[in-house]
Amino acid sequence: MGFTATIMSREEAMALPLNKRPLCFRIPSEIYTAVFESIGAASLCWNPRPSNEVFDSELASKIAVDLCFKIAETLESYKCPKCNLEMEKSSTPVKKSHHKKKK
Repeated sequence: MGFTATIMSREEAMALPLNKRPLCFRIPSEIYTAVFESIGAASLCWNPRPSNEVFDSELASKIAVDLCFKIAETLESYKCPKCNLEMEKSSTPVKKSHHKKKK
């Protein structure tokens, strides 16, 4: 499994639909970093610690990236897809647009 990145400007990324933007334009870098650090820390929660086993860093990275996308999707469910305005957080995602239709 290889790593692939798409390089684009902020303007290019923001022109894309919310769910098509690169992850770095969907969640703050602090959350991304915290997820990866937490996955790494959790991998050391063995008693006794493994000694000769091999850590699968690619699988750990995939788990962290998948979690970051889940966080992004959850955060985005509380934002208007049209204007990115943060909506009131409730137990259900935003279903209706707050934009009024022009007559």
